[in-house]
Amino acid sequence: MAICQAQGGFTEPGVAPYISPVFANRNGQIQAVDNRRLARIAKLAGAPGSPLAGTDSRVRIGDSVQAGEPLFHVHARSPGELEYALEYASAHPDIFQIGV
Repeated sequence: MAICQAQGGFTEPGVAPYISPVFANRNGQIQAVDNRRLARIAKLAGAPGSPLAGTDSRVRIGDSVQAGEPLFHVHARSPGELEYALEYASAHPDIFQIGV
């Protein structure tokens, strides 16, 4: 909180008008996350230009997941940006590496 105060105070982020989950494609345990590709998705969604755009992860390394479970959500300010981000995520299904 001291860092927030030094930077002008803490504020809760708003909610993006367009949000979509990205799901696990199989059962297993999260072994690694490709942060560069995850950051690329956030940029395609409009970050950092839009303070509402980006990604939020629902799982951590070591967590067990089931196929169809949300791994992360993409937040965007427009439907086009959301679509770009989701297309990239779909083309790179190994962003969250799931092992047995």
